[in-house]
Amino acid sequence: MATPVLAISNKAVKNKRRKMEDRTVLVHDLRGVTDKKLPDHYGFYGVFDGHIGYDAAAYCTQHMARNLAESPQFPDKPHLAFIDAFSTTDKGFNATGSNAGAAVVAALISSTHLHVAWIGDCQAVLSRAGLPVRVVNPHKPERPDEKARIEQLGGFVNFYGSYRVNGVLSVSRALGDENFRPFVSDRPDVTTVELDGTEDFLLLACDGFFDVIDAEQTVRMVMNDMEENPSTNGERRGEKEGWMGEGGGC
Repeated sequence: MATPVLAISNKAVKNKRRKMEDRTVLVHDLRGVTDKKLPDHYGFYGVFDGHIGYDAAAYCTQHMARNLAESPQFPDKPHLAFIDAFSTTDKGFNATGSNAGAAVVAALISSTHLHVAWIGDCQAVLSRAGLPVRVVNPHKPERPDEKARIEQLGGFVNFYGSYRVNGVLSVSRALGDENFRPFVSDRPDVTTVELDGTEDFLLLACDGFFDVIDAEQTVRMVMNDMEENPSTNGERRGEKEGWMGEGGGC
């Protein structure tokens, strides 16, 4: 059976920053990065929001998908495989000696399930029958549970225009950022959604997008675009599961 290829839109906007520090990765079939015999097709899609440079984000694009596919927990236990992959990627990057970091949101899509893993303030919105389903609760220092975890470890959270870990970092979990350990954690959260055929699209984006566009606006914007471009919409609807995935570094 041929591997279904999902319709993908990928957009990156630097805005007023001096340089683009975000990266994205699109892997339609993880069999291309592992010798494992997989029982299903698995697509991997990620947005990596870099800070203190692009080193961590670039490293993730090169290693995250393979680290996930090569995890002993994959594909039987995707939740644990994601935790394993994030940890392996984090250790590998920190060994490079760079002080950069990255927030991450990544999606693993099979024929039956969607798994979304995230660390930091990147987010994802799933549209089902025209209604938004928020599948991510971003890791920000002002979250009561994150603030308590940081303080229990001896760190602090204060406000300098936004809430920051030890007065500097605006995310409470990230890959890299070795100088902020153990207060900044490399452990992701993972959400699993069983696909039922009502899915319209999945959008992955960094905080630069979701700071100005909420989940409801996201669904209206994408659905309106699909209605205004019926030929493209028809092609997307013809894909297996009716999926259109969107990734963006903003």
